[in-house]
Amino acid sequence: MNKTLYSISMVSIISLIFLVYGCDLDIDLPGFGDYSNYSTPTTGTIAGIVTFVGTSPDRIGEIRVSIFDKLDENRNPIGKPCHQSKPFIQFTGKVKYELEGISFGTYEVTAVTYKKPDSLSDTPLIIMGIYGCSPSGDVQPDPFTIGPETVYYLGGIDITADYNAIKNDN
Repeated sequence: MNKTLYSISMVSIISLIFLVYGCDLDIDLPGFGDYSNYSTPTTGTIAGIVTFVGTSPDRIGEIRVSIFDKLDENRNPIGKPCHQSKPFIQFTGKVKYELEGISFGTYEVTAVTYKKPDSLSDTPLIIMGIYGCSPSGDVQPDPFTIGPETVYYLGGIDITADYNAIKNDN
């Protein structure tokens, strides 16, 4: 019995030695290690769901989520978008999106925009829906702020995109 206990002890000690010296235990765990190479993010991300309503046209142009800095007096976005998502590949129902690389700041308008199928330029974009507005447009858009003093990731930026907005324009 002593011989068995001795053998088990030796195997345990040798295993522990191999574990400690044989493995590279240089692991960065939260709260431990060197953070000198850590950098604060310089851009943010928004995400949400676009809900498509209405009947889509026979030919679909390019649909994206677009972010604009300002609105004019008629509540239309001013100028070109400062950030845009990749074009959508699904055009019905509810579609998740994520828009990365947003420069820190406050943005007045987040909208679903439509570019006609044969349009060669980026403008004019047709607004299909705006974050914080009802499809009839009777509510002021909801601005958002993203940045180091606020948040780097902002979800719940949900927008209803109405095909009736492009019905007579396509």
